[in-house]
Amino acid sequence: MTKHRRLVAEDTSYERFEVVAVLQQATLSVPERTILALRFVEEQTQADIGAEIGVSQMEVSRLLRDILDQLRRRIDPPLAAAA
Repeated sequence: MTKHRRLVAEDTSYERFEVVAVLQQATLSVPERTILALRFVEEQTQADIGAEIGVSQMEVSRLLRDILDQLRRRIDPPLAAAA
Protein backbone atom coordinates (compact mmCIF):
# COMPACT_ATOMS: atom_id res chain seq x y z
CA MET A 1 0.00 0.00 0.00
CA THR A 2 1.41 3.40 -0.95
CA LYS A 3 1.89 6.13 1.62
CA HIS A 4 -0.94 8.18 0.03
CA ARG A 5 -3.40 5.27 0.13
CA ARG A 6 -2.46 4.51 3.73
CA LEU A 7 -3.10 8.15 4.71
CA VAL A 8 -6.46 8.15 2.93
CA ALA A 9 -7.40 4.87 4.62
CA GLU A 10 -6.41 6.26 8.03
CA ASP A 11 -8.37 9.47 7.40
CA THR A 12 -11.45 7.48 6.37
CA SER A 13 -11.12 5.27 9.44
CA TYR A 14 -10.93 8.30 11.71
CA GLU A 15 -14.00 9.84 10.07
CA ARG A 16 -15.91 6.59 10.53
CA PHE A 17 -14.85 6.42 14.17
CA GLU A 18 -16.01 9.99 14.67
CA VAL A 19 -19.40 9.29 13.06
CA VAL A 20 -19.88 6.14 15.13
CA ALA A 21 -19.02 8.05 18.31
CA VAL A 22 -21.60 10.73 17.49
CA LEU A 23 -24.22 8.14 16.66
CA GLN A 24 -23.59 6.32 19.92
CA GLN A 25 -24.21 9.57 21.79
CA ALA A 26 -27.27 10.48 19.73
CA THR A 27 -30.42 10.45 21.77
CA LEU A 28 -32.71 8.76 19.29
CA SER A 29 -35.97 7.33 20.50
CA VAL A 30 -36.70 3.63 20.14
CA PRO A 31 -39.08 4.25 17.19
CA GLU A 32 -36.42 6.38 15.45
CA ARG A 33 -33.77 3.69 15.92
CA THR A 34 -36.25 1.07 14.71
CA ILE A 35 -37.02 3.03 11.54
CA LEU A 36 -33.31 3.51 10.80
CA ALA A 37 -32.58 -0.17 11.40
CA LEU A 38 -35.44 -1.29 9.17
CA ARG A 39 -34.31 1.01 6.38
CA PHE A 40 -30.53 0.76 6.51
CA VAL A 41 -29.82 -2.57 8.20
CA GLU A 42 -32.69 -4.71 6.97
CA GLU A 43 -32.92 -2.66 3.74
CA GLN A 44 -36.71 -2.54 3.76
CA THR A 45 -38.57 -0.13 1.49
CA GLN A 46 -40.37 2.85 2.94
CA ALA A 47 -43.68 1.21 2.04
CA ASP A 48 -42.70 -1.99 3.90
CA ILE A 49 -41.60 0.00 6.95
CA GLY A 50 -44.88 1.92 6.89
CA ALA A 51 -46.87 -1.31 6.78
CA GLU A 52 -44.86 -2.70 9.69
CA ILE A 53 -45.21 0.35 11.95
CA GLY A 54 -48.69 1.40 10.85
CA VAL A 55 -48.07 4.62 8.91
CA SER A 56 -48.03 5.61 5.25
CA GLN A 57 -44.97 5.50 3.02
CA MET A 58 -45.09 9.31 2.90
CA GLU A 59 -44.94 9.48 6.70
CA VAL A 60 -41.95 7.10 6.73
CA SER A 61 -40.22 9.35 4.19
CA ARG A 62 -40.83 12.40 6.40
CA LEU A 63 -39.67 10.57 9.53
CA LEU A 64 -36.49 9.37 7.84
CA ARG A 65 -35.74 12.90 6.59
CA ASP A 66 -36.25 14.33 10.08
CA ILE A 67 -34.13 11.65 11.77
CA LEU A 68 -31.31 12.01 9.25
CA ASP A 69 -31.42 15.81 9.55
CA GLN A 70 -31.13 15.46 13.32
CA LEU A 71 -28.10 13.17 12.96
CA ARG A 72 -26.56 15.43 10.33
CA ARG A 73 -26.76 18.40 12.70
CA ARG A 74 -24.96 16.41 15.40
CA ILE A 75 -22.23 15.12 13.09
CA ASP A 76 -21.46 18.33 11.21
CA PRO A 77 -23.44 21.43 12.28
CA PRO A 78 -22.03 23.73 9.51
CA LEU A 79 -22.84 21.17 6.83
CA ALA A 80 -26.38 20.74 8.14
CA ALA A 81 -26.94 24.51 8.04
CA ALA A 82 -25.94 24.56 4.38
CA ALA A 83 -28.30 21.71 3.43
